[in-house]
Amino acid sequence: MPLDPFVEYGTRPEYDYANETGLLTEKCSFKAGYKKWVERENYNRIDGYVRGENPQMTFDISGRIIPDGGGHVQGIPAQIVGTPVALANFTGTTVIHGFDAAAGKLILLKDATRELSDSEEPKTMIQGAFYPGIAAE
Repeated sequence: MPLDPFVEYGTRPEYDYANETGLLTEKCSFKAGYKKWVERENYNRIDGYVRGENPQMTFDISGRIIPDGGGHVQGIPAQIVGTPVALANFTGTTVIHGFDAAAGKLILLKDATRELSDSEEPKTMIQGAFYPGIAAE
């Protein structure tokens, strides 16, 4: 009897990440914050005022490319840089650090990297941002 390449037992937690379309997700990270911080010192040279401006959440998702039946790249790995994307890991009622997926705002693919190797299946890493001030198209 041949050995299974993968075994799994138990129930996978519902808060776990999901595979993106065309991508077997291996890592998914979201970073929320403000693009600009305004700080003002008082007469004692101690910050007496601070303000965050322009909230934004960025993401990095990486994994192995899953080709379609004809061997073609599809989904997230085939997405054109600079275009809006829909993410399986940020959809529906998902809220991450105050950023709400149900708000219908722009999620933009900013950077993409493709890794090819003679010892592993093709991999990709995509980076992008969620813009809470811009409506999704």
